[in-house]
Amino acid sequence: MVTSPYPCAYCGGKSKVSGKRAGNYRREGTLYYVICNSCKCRGPMFRGADGNEENGAYVGGADAARIKAIDAWNILMSK
Repeated sequence: MVTSPYPCAYCGGKSKVSGKRAGNYRREGTLYYVICNSCKCRGPMFRGADGNEENGAYVGGADAARIKAIDAWNILMSK
């Protein structure tokens, strides 16, 4: 599993995971996405809501959303 985003395929710039607080009455949690530092190309957004517990194990939450955002970005940039 890759834990860091690939460089931008369009300009070659470094990329980072960013979060945007979803704070109105319709949405809760934080929206996570990967963005290029140079050209501001942005990948798909994933909502990091409060995690749930299943059979005593923590499932979901912000960590899962960050990983999904990185995986989606890496798939887009590897094409």
